[in-house]
Order: sequence, then C-alpha cells, then structure tokens
Amino acid sequence: MGRQVRSLPEHTVDCWVSAAIIASNPEAVLWAPTQRGADNWDMAFRSLGGGKCLIFENKGTVGGFSDPFRHVVQLDIPQLKAYVLKPSAPVYYVLPSPPWRSSLSSPQIDPSVPVPAPALCRTGSHCSRSDHPPHGPFETWTFVVEAMELLRLLWARRLRLGSAQKTVGIPVQDIRRGCSGVDLRTFLAGLGTCVQGGSRYGSVDQARRSWSELHQRRLGEALDLVGGWDDERVVEESVRTGVLMAFMPVPAPSGGA
Repeated sequence: MGRQVRSLPEHTVDCWVSAAIIASNPEAVLWAPTQRGADNWDMAFRSLGGGKCLIFENKGTVGGFSDPFRHVVQLDIPQLKAYVLKPSAPVYYVLPSPPWRSSLSSPQIDPSVPVPAPALCRTGSHCSRSDHPPHGPFETWTFVVEAMELLRLLWARRLRLGSAQKTVGIPVQDIRRGCSGVDLRTFLAGLGTCVQGGSRYGSVDQARRSWSELHQRRLGEALDLVGGWDDERVVEESVRTGVLMAFMPVPAPSGGA
C-alpha cells in the first residue's frame, strides 16, 4: 500500500457540507461547539420555533491505494461508541466518496498552483480534464448514514469494537454498499418532512424526551455491539470532539403543533 495522503481534507468537507445545508435551508442555524456539558439547543427553539436538531460528523478521506479511485475514511471508534452510548440529538456521519483519482491530491500545495484540482469539484461544473471524469456536485457523491447504522456495519464486519482499537479505515464504497443511507442531496431534501433526519419537535423539552426514549430502546443493542461499557474514560473524553451542529426550522404540518 502506498503513502496515504488526504484526498479530501476534513476542513474542506466541513465547508462544503455547511454550504450545502444553507443552500437547502437558508434559515438553518449552524454552529460547531465541543459537546462538553449541557447541550445548547434551547436558543434555536426559542428563536425559530419547531424544527429538527442534527449533529453532523463530517469525515475527510485518504487515498494512496492501488485502486486510484479508492478513498478511505478513518473512523474514531471511541467517538462512535460515545455517540451511540449517550442520549443526544441524532448523529449522522457525512462520508464523501471523491470521484477523482487520489493521485490528484497532494500532501502539499504547490505555490505555482495554489488551488488544488479537487477544489473545483464542489459543484461538478468545472471538471473536464482528461484525467478527471465528469461528475455531479458534492451532494451527489457524499453519503449520509446514522451513527447506529454505521456501528451495525462495523460489527457485521467482525471488528472488535470492545477492544483497545482506536481507529479503523474503511472504503466509503464499502459503507455505501453495507449501510442503509442516502446521498447528501436526498438527505437534505428529506429534512422538510419526516423522511430524513428524525422527527420535528415543537420544543426543546419535547426533543430531549424523545432522544432519551430512543436511547433507552437502543441501549441494549448498542452495548452488545460495542462489547459493553468497557472504557468510560475514553467515552467521556471522546465527546469533546468538535462537530457541526444544525437546527433546521421545519413548519408544523397543516393542523399540527
């Protein structure tokens, strides 16, 4: 296996996901705090009324493999365990599958070409190079999967999630084949209904009650998948990771609250 380089940096994914969310819902509220302490959804509900609360865990990709179109995401196992073992707003992993050759990505920016070739790929309208096949926009080649569904896939692959292993690399194509999820465009379009992103809540108290109930229903399965609550210190530390949090205003259904 060749040298691994970032084929799509995580900071770029953060920017592109934020742009896609705002394009889909201009009134969306986005912030990227740590998750220490109490959650902070209260102001969004007070200011905007009912809607959906979401946590987006955006992941960059690495290349450098024998297959030039093979891109891998590195998953933080303690972080994933923390997401499923603690009640919270629904967590979705956002996993790009770049349509360009990983060789187009470089560990350093060439001063003579300050904008890397993949930067032109967000919209898909500027990709006409002979070594870079035409493709759609970022939202069509980026996969969204709920954290619990991702955990089920890793367990099905017989990974020892209860061990001391901290990270695992997995091709995004394998996740797409093995998980129930949708592309980012479909996910964002479905947020206006109950199709994607969970339920619409009229208040923060209603949201927290629902998250707690869902957590209790899933906790037994989650503990089975991760091999028990075997490292609480790591779980506590992993929830400090910064993520993109979003509140999506959703009008009440006709005749609803």
